[in-house]
Amino acid sequence: MILDLPPEMRLRIYEYLLAAIPLSTPPSQFTGLLFSCRQIRHELEYLVVTRMRAHFLDIQQRCAAMDNDIIFAPMTTFNDVYNLKVFRVPCPRLFNRNDPFMALFYLYLGTFTIKLRRAAFENGLDDAVAYLQAPTVYVRKRPPSAKYDPTFPGSVSVETRWHFRYNYNLNRWIGRRGPNENTPAARRIICEWSTEPTVGREGRLCIITARIMDVEGLWKAEVLEGEMEGMLVGVEYSRTVKNGGDRISRLPPALIIGLRDEARDPSSHISGNIDE
Repeated sequence: MILDLPPEMRLRIYEYLLAAIPLSTPPSQFTGLLFSCRQIRHELEYLVVTRMRAHFLDIQQRCAAMDNDIIFAPMTTFNDVYNLKVFRVPCPRLFNRNDPFMALFYLYLGTFTIKLRRAAFENGLDDAVAYLQAPTVYVRKRPPSAKYDPTFPGSVSVETRWHFRYNYNLNRWIGRRGPNENTPAARRIICEWSTEPTVGREGRLCIITARIMDVEGLWKAEVLEGEMEGMLVGVEYSRTVKNGGDRISRLPPALIIGLRDEARDPSSHISGNIDE
């Protein structure tokens, strides 16, 4: 059994098992081992979180180089990494091809939550982290069906103009990718601006003009309504079918059986290689 091996050998097995960026591949490749027992979870979870933190730091630095700081919620467990929460300030390059932040969309996350706020927080970083960790009360609703309004944005508020811009970019990024293209890998994507809600006609217009729509066969889109009717605080995309990224299902059956046996008892595979 793997627990009979010295800790140093177990760590080598974990390093062999994990990709350099663990969630760049489906987590099913290592979660079976991760949840097998408390000791293994303690050892493997630390390695997963450490590698993912290094990747997030790289993205954070690349965003900072473009004058757009992002803040990640504290991460100490696999669940924190798998259900990622990020705060960022809206900017003209938000959700476009040149935005380094877009690399996060191609990680195999459970829920990817993006919290936006244009105005600065009074206490800076502390308030931003509190905003990330605070639960948001909202109701999911189907987006209103309406055609693009050529008169928008007209005389609406500056805040609504910002909401329009980044909602449009996000929906365009997700919606214009077909089944055979490089689509986001997360199961659910939430874009939220609950501290700066759009209300009434402006809010409705913002969502309509952003063309929030279902991506046929892949995503279901819903708007998030706050505590009062017409108060829009975000948009949510949930995957309707599994992403085709689990490449192990495409392998020959005999090879899949061999990989499963190796995952159950990796020590036998390693000892075999050492004997050779």
